[in-house]
Amino acid sequence: MGTIVKKFNTVLGLDLAMRCGYAIEKNGLREYGEWNLQPYRFESGGMKYVRFVKCLSEVMPDVIFFKIVRFHKRGLPAMYNMNPFLAHLESFCDERNIEYESVTFSQLKNFSQAHSKMDFVTLANKQFKAGLTYNQENQAVALWILEWGKQNRLVKNVESIIPPKAEVS
Repeated sequence: MGTIVKKFNTVLGLDLAMRCGYAIEKNGLREYGEWNLQPYRFESGGMKYVRFVKCLSEVMPDVIFFKIVRFHKRGLPAMYNMNPFLAHLESFCDERNIEYESVTFSQLKNFSQAHSKMDFVTLANKQFKAGLTYNQENQAVALWILEWGKQNRLVKNVESIIPPKAEVS
């Protein structure tokens, strides 16, 4: 039984929030940062979603990994804020035939094999090299999601992709 590595030119890891952390790996080069999607004064609340789709369009990834949240430490309003981002992300990907997959916090913790009480920044520091620097927690989480997606989802079992050969008699 062998493995096959799916090749993608552009892989995107997202931490969905008003200050959305992103990590892009394009042709082996990494870029990470934060998209500030908060509406400005005199703008409607929907402008954050327009900005989000614009940022996704500029990147135009081949595959997207993002963190899905069932419970948020900041409460229900933060959850209500994330669900429309998720809806816009899914419609963006479906319209353009882009693969996407969510990852839960517990999957990320199991991936890093860290203690359950550690926060994201501590886990990201443990996961990545010491030379990596980032300014915000959202960036660290996005890098962590990107690494999870590359290591756990881009390598597939050959037998599950290639159907068995029919016997010729």
